[in-house]
Amino acid sequence: MRKRGFICILLLTLLLSSCSASNSDQAVSSNDSSASAANMADTSMANVETTTAFSEKKDSGAETVISAEQESPALQTGESLTKGATSTQPAGFNNVGSAEALNKKLIYTANLVMRVKEYATAQSQVRDLVSLSGGYIVEFTENQSTHEVGGTFILKVPANGFSTLLGEIEQIKHESLQQSIKGQDVSEEYVDLESRLKVKELMETQYTEFMKKATKTTELVTFANELGQIQEDIELIKGRMRYINNNVSYSTVEIRLYQQEGIVDKALVPEEKAPLFERANDALKGTINVLTLLFQWIVVILFGALPVILVGGVILLVLWIARRKMKQRNVNDQGNKHVSNDRDDQN
Repeated sequence: MRKRGFICILLLTLLLSSCSASNSDQAVSSNDSSASAANMADTSMANVETTTAFSEKKDSGAETVISAEQESPALQTGESLTKGATSTQPAGFNNVGSAEALNKKLIYTANLVMRVKEYATAQSQVRDLVSLSGGYIVEFTENQSTHEVGGTFILKVPANGFSTLLGEIEQIKHESLQQSIKGQDVSEEYVDLESRLKVKELMETQYTEFMKKATKTTELVTFANELGQIQEDIELIKGRMRYINNNVSYSTVEIRLYQQEGIVDKALVPEEKAPLFERANDALKGTINVLTLLFQWIVVILFGALPVILVGGVILLVLWIARRKMKQRNVNDQGNKHVSNDRDDQN
């Protein structure tokens, strides 16, 4: 009995120990799983923080690049300006602000050829539209022939009203219209001019300082010559920049208006003959006018030759008097001879 009791107690002890061991294993496994879950959570949080930091660095880098590009537009290349032009519309059309934000320099030229029914009316409308748009006429030529009458305008209009003016010109009554628009991107040239100007101005400052510190006459002359050449280059660069700015601010529009129908050459139209008495009166007036003009010329010539006539008259008068006296003497001499002969005969 004691052995059986001891065996039972032993079995119960083993059973209890196995249960406690299983419970401890489950606790350890649960602890391990919770620890691994915690580690995974920490890892995911670390990955999230790393991704966030990377994105923040990327965003900050992008912001740095954008700010650098905005602060130094002179460092932009022509390729970047060209890419910007594909995503924005040019100045003078719709999105002028975006083009100006990119510091683009665009020169636009439009050419229009319009056939109209009434040339005079269309010309007046074009002049009015140019005045209302704030532009001005640079050149105007007009021609007329047996087949057509027309004129050509060369206009300068503000770039922000370029498309508006073209749209209003298209509203003029016309029979046919040919239109072409050409744009020239001078952004790269303008950036290059700005860079060259900065370099030349820096050189001007340096040579001015050199002239102040020069002690020899030869050095002073050399620096003065170099400074004069640099200043000339600066003026040329500034002049080119002003030219670009003016052409960017004011676009060019060339318009040719012409009318073909309803043109009659007056030289080819026979004139109606006037009545007979009216034509005779005109002929008489013409003859009188000719005689009057001839008389006037005679009077003018006589008055002009009056001194010569007076001198010649005096000379002729003297000669005539002398000749007359000579004839009188001859007559007297002959009379005396006859008297003397008669006396001789009587004696």
